[in-house]
Amino acid sequence: MNAQTAEDNGFPRLAAWMRQAEECWESGKGRKERELTLVGRWDYWGKLSAQFPIAPLRVVYTTSGTLPASAVIHDDHAVVDTKLYYAAVSGLDEARTWPLRSTARRRRSARRRCSRGGSGERATSTSGFLMLPIPRFDAENALHLELAALAADAERIAGEVELPKRAGFVKARQIIRAALAADGVAQRIDARVAQLLG
Repeated sequence: MNAQTAEDNGFPRLAAWMRQAEECWESGKGRKERELTLVGRWDYWGKLSAQFPIAPLRVVYTTSGTLPASAVIHDDHAVVDTKLYYAAVSGLDEARTWPLRSTARRRRSARRRCSRGGSGERATSTSGFLMLPIPRFDAENALHLELAALAADAERIAGEVELPKRAGFVKARQIIRAALAADGVAQRIDARVAQLLG
């Protein structure tokens, strides 16, 4: 809602905040964005309004990266930012079968979608992984259930890793990946994802 609709709906503080924000937007926006209102910019291509009503369980994953990350959101009030993709899932087992984080998935994704630098691959568009032949989750499929159980093990192991207080997210992810590899669960997940993708 914009300042006027906020006021019309009995939200005077929101209306005042929105009025200020809209004034800042109007005074500072660039040429290409002249036609967009502030609310129109926030909901560019309907990416914000398409999230409503918000699903109670979603998988979110990074839009790009050399080692894409994903997570499960159990919050039906959280709105997903433009730096993430998301998908509603029917349950935790389905969420855990998403093969995004596996090495097997990375090997199968189209390499031509990555930008490359002097040191090699920089970032992979994770939208490319959706082109893989990933079968729909089936609660009666033994491979799907095994993959979900392995992912639950990986979550438990990751949760038990003690991270240095000042570790940034890159270092924290390296430490967790090492713990998953040391346990062997990362390799078991990769083997099952390779089976899943055929």
